Amino acid sequence: IGSGSGGGVAAAVLAQAGYKVLVLEKGDYFGPGDLSLLEGPSYKAMYEGGAYLSTEDGSVLLMAGSTVGGGTAINWSASFRTPEHVLNEWAKKHQLEFFVTKEYSRAMDVVCKRLEVQDSVIQESFQNAILRKGCEVLNYHVGNVPRNSASDHSCGWCGMGCKSGQKMSSSETWLVDAVKAG
Repeated sequence: IGSGSGGGVAAAVLAQAGYKVLVLEKGDYFGPGDLSLLEGPSYKAMYEGGAYLSTEDGSVLLMAGSTVGGGTAINWSASFRTPEHVLNEWAKKHQLEFFVTKEYSRAMDVVCKRLEVQDSVIQESFQNAILRKGCEVLNYHVGNVPRNSASDHSCGWCGMGCKSGQKMSSSETWLVDAVKAG
């Protein structure tokens, strides 16, 4: 159920293992030519609740994808691995020992490889170039963010989909793999 970072991966892995797979997604499909890159229409069409989804008490705003590719279609490409201290907390506090195993680490390696996660930047967006320059002037540490897009991808519109197709969302990777596997 769903076609994002959970459902898309499961669909591909199961299809490649020979299982028949049906992906159910409540959101619509938007190809690169369908994207307006305008916040209002994009939020309404591609985000759960039109991007106005919050916790019951209203203290936290949640931004979740509701389109083919789920959150991977509308994320900003940042592809951080879960920090080790968080994995350790999950294992100890919640008895989820799998997250500190070599098997989990290998699975993350496979995911990052398929999504082409890298931290090289050939060209930055205008916003990121200004932010980097400001940090450097203020002597703040600045570095590249690992992301699931090409090193020359710098459109700055990833939150509204990827018009160029360079962001390795579930619909560009895992779902394609599932279809190819039959």
